Order: sequence, then C-alpha cells, then structure tokens
Amino acid sequence: LRTFFGCLAGALDYLHLQNIRHNNINHRTILVDRGNILFTDFSLSFNFSYALGSTTTRMEHAINPRYCAPEVAHCEPQNTSSDIWSLGVIFTEMIVVLKGKTVQFMEEFFCQHGNQ
Repeated sequence: LRTFFGCLAGALDYLHLQNIRHNNINHRTILVDRGNILFTDFSLSFNFSYALGSTTTRMEHAINPRYCAPEVAHCEPQNTSSDIWSLGVIFTEMIVVLKGKTVQFMEEFFCQHGNQ
C-alpha cells in the first residue's frame, strides 16, 4: 500500500502531461492487479489537447460528493487541480488504513468533529 502513493501521483501527472483530466477519481476507479495499481473508468475524462487549457466551466456528469473538489461541487470552473483534490482524498483514506483504522472510522470522525 505504501508504494501506491508514488505510483498514483506519477500516473496522474502522466495523464495531465498527456492533456487528460480524469474527472472521476474515487475508490471505485482505482484497481490493484498483481501488485500494480491502475486508474480505470475514463468515461468522464476530458482531453484538453485542443482546448485553450484544462479549465472548463461546467461538465455535466454525476459526481461523487466524497471525492469531488469544492469547485466541482459548486459547479465552478474546474481543471487538473480537481483531480489532485480527489487523489488527496484517496491518499487520506490510504493513510487511515495504514494507521490501522477503517475508512468508516474516518467518516464517523469527520461527521462528529468536522474538519477541526
């Protein structure tokens, strides 16, 4: 699990260098296969190769509120930073598990304590 942090960060950097924004990073779109970790489900991805940049004003797609960046939740312009936010949520979940807790414990903690 520890090695997956760098692999995921490197993979996301590669996607962004290829002018692709994933738009749907969450626990269901990351798979582990024989020790390899992979991003999957590019059905909502955005190729900004021919756009003026990675920023869009609104993409019509279902969002997972647990993983989406604040700008996505508020229907504000989004860019590759939105993917980085989502990956940060994944990293937080991974750290919780590495510390011997469960994601459910983390969710309950945030419900009780907010972001304090």
